[in-house]
Amino acid sequence: MRHNLMAYFALSSFVSGAVLAWNGVLTLAIMRQAILLLIPYGLGILVGARAFHLASEALFRRAGYAIIAAAALLALPLFDRWLRG
Repeated sequence: MRHNLMAYFALSSFVSGAVLAWNGVLTLAIMRQAILLLIPYGLGILVGARAFHLASEALFRRAGYAIIAAAALLALPLFDRWLRG
């Protein structure tokens, strides 16, 4: 089951990227920025994977809820003036 999901998301990501490139949304400047951001993204994934087994289920759940709450608060239109300039 897991490999099917991985294959599905890989294929859909490839198709989405091709469509974005075809429509001119995915430019060379965007690709450069994406490549640069792969470094901190990869480091975050690595640290998270290594630390996953160190956290208890309760700590993991609290951290997940905190991230969801922060995302919900930052998505409120109240903060548009400060976040989007």
